[in-house]
Amino acid sequence: MENSGVPVDDSKFLRSADTNKKTGEIQDPVIKEVLQFVESRKEEILSTQASMCEDGSCASSNTITVEQLNNLVLEITLSEVWC
Repeated sequence: MENSGVPVDDSKFLRSADTNKKTGEIQDPVIKEVLQFVESRKEEILSTQASMCEDGSCASSNTITVEQLNNLVLEITLSEVWC
């Protein structure tokens, strides 16, 4: 999905679309699990990037691309649907 040519962050879209506006809670257990998985994998990826750059040989980054995030969403979604 794109917004005027800019890729949409699927995890932000899911969080926004599935959050109860009154309570601020995600009520769908599947969506909640997908988002928890994405967050934990994101942290793993960021910590791996940081450890690979500890020697100063590369520019450390504390970001992950929208494409990487969307691939994480697809990874968990597909595994949930077809397993």
